[in-house]
Amino acid sequence: MSRAIAVESTGLAGKSIALIFVMIISSFSGILMAPTASAMVSGDYELTESLVPLEGEYISSWDPITFELNVTNSGFFFNVETRIVDWFICEGELDVNACISANEDSGSMSVEPIAVGESTKIQAANGFSPDGDEGVYTLIYRFQEDDTVTSNDLLITTFYLTQKLVDVVLDY
Repeated sequence: MSRAIAVESTGLAGKSIALIFVMIISSFSGILMAPTASAMVSGDYELTESLVPLEGEYISSWDPITFELNVTNSGFFFNVETRIVDWFICEGELDVNACISANEDSGSMSVEPIAVGESTKIQAANGFSPDGDEGVYTLIYRFQEDDTVTSNDLLITTFYLTQKLVDVVLDY
């Protein structure tokens, strides 16, 4: 035989359901407020190559070094915003994070708008004075703000400083 037992309701079921709804709403708001990765600048400018110094180049450690860079608009449309390229120089062959955090010198240069498919050369207003230092150096160029293709927003170049390259002037 079956039997039924009557239980007095204390209202705990209503409190449990309300607690579940609060937890669901708070988890959705947490998802909506989570940071997302997105491009800061539309378009795609590419750091193509370092023109001065060239990769693997030997440079006199007594002459100041100016930086020149080739930048290409490899995106699909003309971008009207000026972009800023930061440069960092450090002694040794270092990876990006190590060089940026322990750089010997740094600066920036601006890139004016470039037509689609075109390239331009930019030059830093200030350079680096090695003051007789020797050895391998790492130069990093990077855009301050990422664009739609971040894989070409960073360029690493290594070069060598040597005291043995000097100019000789002969009077005869």
